[in-house]
Amino acid sequence: MFHVGLEVDGIVLEWGTGDAGPHLIYPKININQIYEIARLRINYDSSLSREFNHSTNQLSQFWNDLNQLSFDLLSAIKKLYKYLISFVMNIGVIPSGKLQIIARKCVFWNKNIFYHPVTRNCQHFIDEMLQALGLEFYPKDEFKNFLDRICNYADDRFMFQESEFFSRQDLDQYADQNWNKIQSIWNKKLLLCYSDMMNGLYKCDENSVWGPMDNQEKWQQREYELRVN
Repeated sequence: MFHVGLEVDGIVLEWGTGDAGPHLIYPKININQIYEIARLRINYDSSLSREFNHSTNQLSQFWNDLNQLSFDLLSAIKKLYKYLISFVMNIGVIPSGKLQIIARKCVFWNKNIFYHPVTRNCQHFIDEMLQALGLEFYPKDEFKNFLDRICNYADDRFMFQESEFFSRQDLDQYADQNWNKIQSIWNKKLLLCYSDMMNGLYKCDENSVWGPMDNQEKWQQREYELRVN
């Protein structure tokens, strides 16, 4: 339900699932074919990475400037908008020397650790990897509550505060009515996460409970809002 992997400059590492067996870490290079995974992305410090980050920052500023000029320009830069929101948000940059840490961790887990859905899963792998790299990822509020439920109790319900979303319609209605009232960035991130998960569920079997996503532009605008802020 909530499988997570670590993307390092376009190569995704995941553990506890899939093609290579239930206990092995293996890289996936074609990230466009990954649907059922949440990706935490890091870049290693190189001239290519710096140029990439500089370019995306320039594009973000360009977007903001155009928005200030005229709302009518939205149609003219639709392609640019879609290009911007296609990126996965970075959570950090590491020196290239730390790639050895990633390699050693992968080898250790492949040799010594066996998967358990509650006590030793992909979430624990990512937690240990981030700690080893010295990267901070400390979710708060409802997002933290959600991860705690997933990691400790295998509870995959779409819970938010005192509510539970039983369908895409439930989620969309709540977001439409309350998005601008929500103060916590982490709470907004969780709603975006729920939207992506429901979209993935719908792609699996076209269950009408989870889709299709009728107001895709609204969700894209919400995601972009968090990226630039």
